Amino acid sequence: MRAPARILTLAAIPLVAAACDWTAFDDLQNRTPVLVVGAPSGYAGADFGRVVLPLSPPPGGSPAARFVVSAVTSPALAEIDLDAAGHPSGQGLDPGAISQGGAFPITALAEVPGAGQVLMGAPQAGGGRLYLMTVGAPGAPTVTLFDSSTTEDRLGLGVGAADLTGGAAADLVAVSGGSLRVYVDGAVASPLLIASAASCPLEVSPDLVTRARLNRAVVIAPLLPGGGTQIAVGTPAAVGQGAVSIFGVGPGGITCLMSLTQGPNRFGQALATGDFDGDGHVDLLVGAPPHDAFLYKGPLLPSTQPAQITYADSAGEFGSALAALDIDGKPGDEAVIGDNQAPFMGTALAGAVVIYGGTGLGQQLALVGAHDPADGAAFGSTVSALPFCPAGCGSGARRLLLVGTATQAFTYFLLQPTDTDPRRR
Repeated sequence: MRAPARILTLAAIPLVAAACDWTAFDDLQNRTPVLVVGAPSGYAGADFGRVVLPLSPPPGGSPAARFVVSAVTSPALAEIDLDAAGHPSGQGLDPGAISQGGAFPITALAEVPGAGQVLMGAPQAGGGRLYLMTVGAPGAPTVTLFDSSTTEDRLGLGVGAADLTGGAAADLVAVSGGSLRVYVDGAVASPLLIASAASCPLEVSPDLVTRARLNRAVVIAPLLPGGGTQIAVGTPAAVGQGAVSIFGVGPGGITCLMSLTQGPNRFGQALATGDFDGDGHVDLLVGAPPHDAFLYKGPLLPSTQPAQITYADSAGEFGSALAALDIDGKPGDEAVIGDNQAPFMGTALAGAVVIYGGTGLGQQLALVGAHDPADGAAFGSTVSALPFCPAGCGSGARRLLLVGTATQAFTYFLLQPTDTDPRRR
């Protein structure tokens, strides 16, 4: 019989004022197990937390953690930094480049490895734009237009970046409503392109995109046997089966390698990679709202059969946000799965995050939500692992749970009773 999951309802501190956790005084330095950050001054968006991207902190440990937030209703960006004691500072960004030629929100973000940049997608009906934002340099981050289209529907609906071709710089990946582009070595000229096909579907219904505020899920990782790095793109469907299409990139262009399909039509709405069984191989986690997620153990083969995770208490969005995070300190990651419409502590549409572990992720470990849930708060709109290095990242980063909502971002420093506080050195 499955043991009941722990319910975590931790308190919060606002961006500019410190307070102690509601369950106990942590210590005289006002350190709390969870930090909640709202929109900083200068942030022009009405929503804050629906698009959140953790960034790699600088090697020297200042700041100890950093993430970027984008609004989904208007062009608005913010950068949030945490110092070694977990104290936040934030700035709203108002780069003129993202408002030129129309107010199209940036709804997809990806860090460019080793470049101190973020690739950003601003899709729109009938076209779209890609921007590059430079972070970490002295002064405010700068944003420049990288590429745009007035013919490729919703270019920038999904983005990614990785070294796929072994060149001098990272390759940039952009997905539209029906195709995949790869900018080799980050060069805007002559990107590689592949369109939707029966063997690797990419076509997404515009109605589904609008209704679900859907971004294309893109992960880049060594998923298949034989080495190399592949691109996986989620393609949920309005009706029928959803899919995850997996592509390789080589001298001849982009190649369809295989696709995964399952019964739920929104299969592929979210993707995450991690080593969930601790065997050293990358596993793929696929979200399939309204009730399911599927774990594919790597390396992937055409015969690979997934383990299915079903959350009976879902309100319709379980699997719409995914992350991999080592929560218990044992070999293997745990799965963090968002349901931003779930009831929590008797409050409808508050949203919740469910954490799974064990063999095949078959054990529900915890249910996480806000201490003061509010109707429509959409807790769990995004979930991710935030690298945190209070003493520099020379020995590796501690990864913290970062949860986005409709108006706030939650950072959890402690999740398990046996956790040690990473801020204490």
